[in-house]
This record gives sequence, structure tokens and C-alpha cells, in this order.
Amino acid sequence: MDRDMRTYIMYCDELAYPKGQLADMGDYSFRVEVQRDGEASASIRLSGTISSSNVGELLIQLSAIFDRSDKVTIDLSEVGNIDIFGLKLFCSCHRSLQFSGKELRITGLDNPAIRTTILSEGCQRTLGCAFNSHHSCIWSGGC
Repeated sequence: MDRDMRTYIMYCDELAYPKGQLADMGDYSFRVEVQRDGEASASIRLSGTISSSNVGELLIQLSAIFDRSDKVTIDLSEVGNIDIFGLKLFCSCHRSLQFSGKELRITGLDNPAIRTTILSEGCQRTLGCAFNSHHSCIWSGGC
């Protein structure tokens, strides 16, 4: 892919295995698409499954993007399955970026997979924490 397009597509399994030797992760694969929106901002679209089995790999990829960006938007609308560990990852990222003086917006919070996990884990809130300045708290549905 042409680097000047500033679009990067990564698969978590490609980090650990050379091309052509991908691990069969079955339902545990996720996809990260990044669109650089200038020097200091990025839009990330996630799809697939985000769970305890792969949040470590996702954190590595997100951290690399966060390091180079002051303003990040993460779209979760295409996530097919997520567990509490995936949700806690986004909560932690939100707080960490706020402490660093950076901005993280999370969209797609009306995704049924996300709402179902939040409700089944008993984590829904009507207000986000004090770090919810951009109304993108995952627990309150972006309220």
C-alpha cells in the first residue's frame, strides 16, 4: 500500500507470524484501520472480536498510534464481539490520554455488541467519570 495514502491496515495475527503463516485465531481476530488526519490526529476503525485473548495485541497497536497523535477517534461500530476486558481497555486509554493532555473520542457506542456487554456486566452509568469532557465515556454510552 502506498505510504502517502496515510492509511494503514493491520491484523493482530500478522504481528506475530510472517505473511503466509498466519495463526488461525478463529473468532478472536480483530482488524485495525487507521486514517491519519494530518500530523497529530488519527481516526481508527476497529472490527472483529476484542477480548481478553487479544487486548494485549490491540494495546500495542493503539499505543503506537497514541504516541504519534494528539487527537484520536476510535470507531467501534463494526466490532462484532467485545468482552469486559476490551471495554476496560478503552476506558483506560481514555483516562491515560486525558492525563497526557490528549483527546480521545470513542464512537459507535450504540453498537449492540457493546451495549449488551455493558448491560450484562452491570456497568452502565448515567454519567461518565470526571475525564468524560468530550462525552465519549463507554460506560454511559457517550453521554
